[in-house]
Amino acid sequence: DRQRQRAERYILDNLVESQLSATSIACELGISTRYLHSLFHEGLSVMQWVLEQRLQACHREISARSGRSIADIAYSWGFTGPQHFCHAFKKRFAVCASSL
Repeated sequence: DRQRQRAERYILDNLVESQLSATSIACELGISTRYLHSLFHEGLSVMQWVLEQRLQACHREISARSGRSIADIAYSWGFTGPQHFCHAFKKRFAVCASSL
């Protein structure tokens, strides 16, 4: 679906924005929040999809051994704090980010 692809592109282009929300995404795309949620009705919800993309980006960067701190990487990908990031990372990958 073109609208879903448009939404995904916008999200990927703005992952670093910590204030990214379903409301802000819908507003930028000129669609209703309800319609945005309907685009993600199969599989992950829109905000779960955002979280997954952020976690994947962080995982790639940590695995690449960039030399940056885990907290710095988390903040740079839109997480609001290292504690929230570490909890989400461990839940998703079953390991602590610091163990990579």
